[in-house]
Amino acid sequence: MRKTGLALKLALIIVPVTLAVFLVILGYNYHVAKKIIISNVEDNSKNIALNAVNKIENYLKTFEIVPENIGYLIENTDYSRNDILEYIKSAVNSNKDIFGSTIAFEPFEFNQDRKYFAPYFFKNKNKID
Repeated sequence: MRKTGLALKLALIIVPVTLAVFLVILGYNYHVAKKIIISNVEDNSKNIALNAVNKIENYLKTFEIVPENIGYLIENTDYSRNDILEYIKSAVNSNKDIFGSTIAFEPFEFNQDRKYFAPYFFKNKNKID
């Protein structure tokens, strides 16, 4: 039988223990890094979604102003058929993002002799129809 030296015995103990400690530290770092990356991705996704929502809301707010103004005019002023037609035409003509607009009245509300009244104007190439 051959005698093994002290250096070999120490190496056979130290190397596996060191390797085990290294693997435990590596596994822990992987777990922590994965958690941080997932958290950052979730935060970035939420921020991107909120940014998109804000852009859409800001874009749609420009469309809210027109019906509010026309509604205010109709509720608080006396108007004729020509006035209404001009309001709608002006709204379509003055806003580049609006392609068409209408005002629909309840049956017989605008004119007692006419059941429906809902004039509609839209952009057709370079003119308003």
